[in-house]
Amino acid sequence: MVRADPEARVGGPALAGVKSPILPALLNFRDTNKGPLHFISWHIYSSSPRAVRDTIDYANGLLAEHPSLKAETFLDEWNMDLMNPQLDPRFQPCYVAETVWQMKEAGLDYSCYYHIRDWHVDFDRFAQFWMLE
Repeated sequence: MVRADPEARVGGPALAGVKSPILPALLNFRDTNKGPLHFISWHIYSSSPRAVRDTIDYANGLLAEHPSLKAETFLDEWNMDLMNPQLDPRFQPCYVAETVWQMKEAGLDYSCYYHIRDWHVDFDRFAQFWMLE
């Protein structure tokens, strides 16, 4: 891939859980084989900004065990717990602000806020916006 496009960025593995054994295996494989690895990535859905921060700290700790690797960190999907959402409309803006602060403090390089669905929205409240009458 890099021979075809020297600007291509190689990374992953976009884990559903950062503590998957896949990530340390990938880092060890890269150390052994010296292939390109520009970033590592994972995602988390938790209503706790601290839990999000803990994933970043864990990923940074793994990277510290591989000092020859200069990979960036990429939280490629994050949001509050969508299976058990906080319905108070004041929660999510505060959650987002605190989580972004934690990301910056932990030294995360990139993140993508992701909203998988809106099933927890009060449909009566929002019907006026999507009803075409």
